[in-house]
Amino acid sequence: MSVAAYYGAAPGARFRAPYILAGWSGAYGMLVSMVAARLMMPWFGNSTYVWGAVIFAVLLGFSLGCLSGGLPGRGRESAAGLTLPLCLAALATLPLIHYARPVCIALAVAAPDLRYGALMAALLLLFAPAFLLGAVFPHAIELLCRHRGRARQMPASLAAWSALAAAAGALLTAFHLVPRFDPPVLLQCAMAFSLALALLAFLRYFPRRAKRGWKF
Repeated sequence: MSVAAYYGAAPGARFRAPYILAGWSGAYGMLVSMVAARLMMPWFGNSTYVWGAVIFAVLLGFSLGCLSGGLPGRGRESAAGLTLPLCLAALATLPLIHYARPVCIALAVAAPDLRYGALMAALLLLFAPAFLLGAVFPHAIELLCRHRGRARQMPASLAAWSALAAAAGALLTAFHLVPRFDPPVLLQCAMAFSLALALLAFLRYFPRRAKRGWKF
């Protein structure tokens, strides 16, 4: 049975969901990273080590998420493998909204060196959402590679699309969103969009699986 027939998606839209969700995962990760750096600046400064700590936490989470995300769903198609990590990543952003200030204050006071305080703050606030966002990518690759005729091109095109979306998200966040919106409002809107996008993708592209229930 083909992927399109299995999931009940329209032929022209059979591979849109992995691209859309992987692209948004990259853009969402960059948005959260830049907002987190903005929230950390009052206590750790606008220095290179703050951005280095943020980048380290996000890339570490992404890499480990990619590594672990491909294991549970390997060898089988899983709608939840695409949508559930994105939903959980949105929920994992909540501590950044409610606890960024007390966490940064506590670590700025307790850490003997602000560099390591910034690193710990970045790991506490960003590792979980980055890990979950990274788990989307291997499931998207697996689903796309079911299309045997373009199996070699699919991972490269998905990686390029995700990186392009992340670059666009970083530019849009830095140039327009952060200067115009309060960080909590911006994060809440991004979280709501992530949840809505995951639900829409699940119901639109996986209707048969939605009727049967999720397969983990």
